[in-house]
Amino acid sequence: SSMLGDVLRSALQHRSAGASAMSMSAGDVASRELRRQSQKCYPIAVVATIEPLLGLFGTVVGMIEAFDVVALAGSMGNPSILADSISKALVTTEVGLAIAIPALVLYHYLKGRIGILGVEMEEVVTDVIAEMSAEKVAEEPTAGRA
Repeated sequence: SSMLGDVLRSALQHRSAGASAMSMSAGDVASRELRRQSQKCYPIAVVATIEPLLGLFGTVVGMIEAFDVVALAGSMGNPSILADSISKALVTTEVGLAIAIPALVLYHYLKGRIGILGVEMEEVVTDVIAEMSAEKVAEEPTAGRA
């Protein structure tokens, strides 16, 4: 029970209809299976997309807090009153990016890997169908002479 096994099973189920039908059936199953694999990467893409926004949200909240502190203090004469709020803003940005960047790298790695596996699977299935078609053609003249 593997993606390649499912594709080959589909091709073999249509072997009596010829190479074209085998190829079409295998292609349909392969396409569906590759889409399923790609969908498994979707949550990683969501994390990679949302994390920078959450980091930006934290930055905005931290900056609003910093300006509230200044407003309550009445002057900007003491920069240490801003330090805590600005620190929170920068930490949220850092955490957002620290999560998003690896998630984005992982997402693109997995998508590329799925693409490579799709090409390799296509090569194997094409070779199997070609081999079966060649055997079928080789058997036909022998069967006709008997």
